[in-house]
Amino acid sequence: MQAAHDNGSVVWILRQNFAFFCSSMYADTQSIRDAFLFERREKEEGTMDTQSMQQSKIDFSSFPAKAIAVITDPVGFYRNMPRTGGLLEPLVFAIVLSLTGIIIQIILGGLFGLGTFTFGSLWFLILWPILVTLFSFVGAGILYGIWALMGSQHSFETAYRSMAYMTAIFPVTAVLSVIPYLGTIVSTAWAAYILIVASIEVHGIKPNTAYLVFGGIGLLLILSNVSTEYGARRVSGQLEGAGKSREGIEDMTPEEAGKAVGEFLKGFEKGAGEKEATQ
Repeated sequence: MQAAHDNGSVVWILRQNFAFFCSSMYADTQSIRDAFLFERREKEEGTMDTQSMQQSKIDFSSFPAKAIAVITDPVGFYRNMPRTGGLLEPLVFAIVLSLTGIIIQIILGGLFGLGTFTFGSLWFLILWPILVTLFSFVGAGILYGIWALMGSQHSFETAYRSMAYMTAIFPVTAVLSVIPYLGTIVSTAWAAYILIVASIEVHGIKPNTAYLVFGGIGLLLILSNVSTEYGARRVSGQLEGAGKSREGIEDMTPEEAGKAVGEFLKGFEKGAGEKEATQ
């Protein structure tokens, strides 16, 4: 009986030790697993932080090379353009390049007598980054909708990047703007061509579809812009002529001014009488 009791005690002790050993192994395994998961989570968060820092870092020194690539080789640029990478860098690119174009226009306007730099122009330059930010997102939203209807599967971010890098041509089109009508036609057609290239190389749109859609939009914009420029130049010419006439009247004596006004009224009455006769 004593031997049986001793054997039972030994078995009980072995069983307890085995249970303690198993529980210790389980605890150690859980600790190792938790440490592994913690290390993995730290690495993932570190990678995300690194990517976020890379996206927020803007390489201004790359802007000239990107602008030249868009101007000289748009097909190669858009074919290799990263589809993702954040919105900040392309937004700043658009602000810098478009602002450069505006400054060139102001300088050329002063040289060719197309305008003068005023206090309003200064405020316009100050507000320009805000305007570019607002209208770039609106424009990208419109293009995103058009590309989606054309079959693109890319995100709004890709659409925004495609549009933002178009501003590389702004400094060149600013120079072309001093040429009446031709500058407007070339600038609009160039922008439409870049949209066609972006549609094909980035969004995977068929060439025929891209040329049909954006070629048609470009043609409508050319007609609209040329008509607007014609009207603006006509009004400007009339205002300039009115200003010269006013200066001439101010230089006249009272008798000469009265005579000029009388001749104007006679001509007006004669024109009105001829109109009534024809009716």
